[in-house]
Amino acid sequence: MGLTTLNIVGSDAISKTLIIYSNTEAEQLFSATWNIADNMFSDNPTTDTGWTAFKTTYVTVGTGANNINIDLTQWAADNGTIVGGEPHSFTLTSYCNDDSCQSDLNSITEIVYVTSNWDYLLADEEADLAYSDARLLNPDYTGALIKVRRSSDNTEQDIPFVLLNDEYVLNETNLLAFVGTSNGDHGYITKRYNQSGSGVNHASQTSMSAQPPIVVDGVVLKDPESDRPAHLCDGTNHFFDIEDSGVNVSRSNLNVSVFSDAVGANGFRVGIGTSNNGVVPSTWYWLISGSTSKLLSVYATPSVEHFTSLVKTGGFICITSADGANPATVSARLNGVVGVDGSYYINESSVFNRLDSTFNHYARHKGYKSEDVLYGTSRVKTEAAIETNVNDFYQMF
Repeated sequence: MGLTTLNIVGSDAISKTLIIYSNTEAEQLFSATWNIADNMFSDNPTTDTGWTAFKTTYVTVGTGANNINIDLTQWAADNGTIVGGEPHSFTLTSYCNDDSCQSDLNSITEIVYVTSNWDYLLADEEADLAYSDARLLNPDYTGALIKVRRSSDNTEQDIPFVLLNDEYVLNETNLLAFVGTSNGDHGYITKRYNQSGSGVNHASQTSMSAQPPIVVDGVVLKDPESDRPAHLCDGTNHFFDIEDSGVNVSRSNLNVSVFSDAVGANGFRVGIGTSNNGVVPSTWYWLISGSTSKLLSVYATPSVEHFTSLVKTGGFICITSADGANPATVSARLNGVVGVDGSYYINESSVFNRLDSTFNHYARHKGYKSEDVLYGTSRVKTEAAIETNVNDFYQMF
């Protein structure tokens, strides 16, 4: 990352002051004043508004008696809301209490560009539906990840992503600043935005009792397996409706979902479903009840247990797809394991228009859920490549 090098000295002046302001974020990074002979890196300022905390992460000692290096690019990456590759503007102001002060700046504008090696799941790829509580999926998407209602006054607010440690992830600082950080401060997801770029088919829930939590008692909920943000469904009340017309069931669809079974043994684990009656319950659903543990596929008839020996507890990346070359076959993958194929049977008139619920609410998701993506007919990546991308982020297996 690029560094800005500063040196402020003066023969007759008593003090020197440095202020840096982010024009992009409308935020002052710090303001600090030193005695004129002080070393700005090693000596404490006489007045300090944010300098000490800022210095810890973003300042290094420079070459020369009084030089410091300030990493504005890293600050923008850690704290900014811009999309990677776009400019971030800062104003740097310095002055002394005497005209004899010599500085390599008085007031200048510094522009930095934040780039990232972030591996987007949908880079050079299209999807019909793409929802994530935890990360940015599409390099061309610039909107919020989720909309959240806070319990204190039921106000709703969009929660954006942020570039943090070279990852585009949910801005948890923004989320908690809105919801609160005390006992009794809860946040509920009212909308999961479709990152496909279509501008439609967001997943929303207007009924308060059906909105799953993302913050409980001032703490962001995390999937216990991945330690990534996730909403928590109770298996009874929580689900989302897909807005607009939903997505028509297609023989080339592939669904990937990231979830955890860490909320009790009995119940269902549900991906993307439909409210239509008929033969299409969901892209996948997993029944865990007593001695029954089956991963069942939307396309399989009758319901097929794709995995007979896999331990069905913990955190999972689940992929189901129909084989475009052989429409009579549906495949399933779970944490890198390829399951037994199922037979193909489908109601072409059905549409996927629910998250975390099957047709007629026969089953609703129970547990944590971070991500749901439904690919269409133009999918480029292989199932194995998709699984690798998802697991690189979530570390489920």
